[in-house]
Amino acid sequence: MKRAEATLLMVRRFSERFTESILLIILVALGVGVASSAIDLASRTWQWSRQILDVPEYREIVVGMRDEADAM
Repeated sequence: MKRAEATLLMVRRFSERFTESILLIILVALGVGVASSAIDLASRTWQWSRQILDVPEYREIVVGMRDEADAM
């Protein structure tokens, strides 16, 4: 099959099922947007948590005796 024929068949199928084609394009675009947003959110959350942990006040660890934990 020639390239022009394949293009013609694709255009014809797109025009015959216009609503389904538009919905498919919208859903694919939304899926890509959601995936990229989730990846960005995860990376920003990881960066923010690393910045929080670098603050000296949050790095302090309180260590007590084991007997005191049992008394609590």
